Amino acid sequence: MRNLIAKGQLDDAICSTTNLMRKDAIPARRRYAQQWFDSKCYTMQKRILSALQQARTMQSPEQLETYAETRRQYKRLLKTNKCTYLETEAMKLVEETKRNPFITLRRKQTVKSREIPMLTWENHFTAILNQSNKEVAYAVESVDISISSLQIQQKEIQLTINKVKTYQGMPMSII
Repeated sequence: MRNLIAKGQLDDAICSTTNLMRKDAIPARRRYAQQWFDSKCYTMQKRILSALQQARTMQSPEQLETYAETRRQYKRLLKTNKCTYLETEAMKLVEETKRNPFITLRRKQTVKSREIPMLTWENHFTAILNQSNKEVAYAVESVDISISSLQIQQKEIQLTINKVKTYQGMPMSII
C-alpha cells in the first residue's frame, strides 16, 4: 500500500485499503427470520416497542392512541410484505414451470427425522458412560424399615385436618 502511494497510484491504494478494512471488519449477524421480514419491518418493530414502552410509562390516552396506530401500521406492513413475497415466489414458480413443465410434478424433498431405535441409544450411552463394563453402579444396600414406626395415629390426622381447615383462605404471610 505504501508502495502504491509512493508511486502515485492513489486509486489502487484506496482500493487495497478498503479491501483490507472489509476483510477485517466484523460481519453483521445474519438474522434468521422469515425472508419477507426486511429492514422496514425491523425498524417498524423497534418503533412499536418504543411506543409501547412510552405508553406503559406515561399511561396517557395520547400515548396509547399512538401505540395503537403504530401497531396497526406494523401489522399492515407485515401483511403486505408477506403477500408480496408469496406473490413473487409464485411468479418465480410459474416462470420456472414455463421453462420446464415437469418441474411441478417433481416430488418435494421433505426432511424427515429418522427414528432411532432404543437399542441404538442404549448401546451408544453404554459405550460412552460405561467404559469399564460395570453391571451395577453402586453396591446395593438393603434398608430395613419397620412398619410399626411408620404408623400414623388417628389423632395426628385429625390435628392436621383441623390445622388445614383453620388456615384455609388466610393470606400466606399469616401462615
